[in-house]
Amino acid sequence: YIRSNYGFSVVRVGSNTLKKISWEQKDHPLIFDYSKSDLRSDENDINLISQCNLYINNGGGPFSIANAAKTEVITINQIPIFEPPQSKIWLPKLIRYSDTKKYLTINEMVKLNIHTRLNNNILKNFSLYAEENNSLDLLDFIKDYFKLLENSFSLEDKKLISKYQRFLISKGLHKLTSNPLSGIIAPSFLRKYPLLISD
Repeated sequence: YIRSNYGFSVVRVGSNTLKKISWEQKDHPLIFDYSKSDLRSDENDINLISQCNLYINNGGGPFSIANAAKTEVITINQIPIFEPPQSKIWLPKLIRYSDTKKYLTINEMVKLNIHTRLNNNILKNFSLYAEENNSLDLLDFIKDYFKLLENSFSLEDKKLISKYQRFLISKGLHKLTSNPLSGIIAPSFLRKYPLLISD
């Protein structure tokens, strides 16, 4: 989507990727799986991340490189939900019950005290698991990011963002992080999972 619609090259970084992507594009703009190439090194990681136009953060150490270089960062698979993502737009992981697959609302996370601290042991204690963002959610997220850049959110998008921010304030959750209202969960995610901000 990014290559076709905006003409940007996309470079996949990482040291623990499972398998090489099959849809690389060698013509400019590139889609390059650097993580599975012979070029991968710590030095090249730093150079790529510090000099790119946009870093899509999925957790882990490389974020600190982008942050230090003041590179634009957007965040996916954010967990726990109130750990500051340091990103103007982001996606959380859904937390689901292992048996019913029902996802938790933010209120339910707060009641279980898993909104600011979370690890696999805590999840198992409550028969829960964290679900990584799926490919459709990621695509919608990227579209939302470009809408944010282009100031082209629809009225419905803006209402969802406002509803989310009002929800945080009404529950006192905006006090949990230094500046939680500076970043938003992508409106496409709020639209798809409306119970997240339900009472």
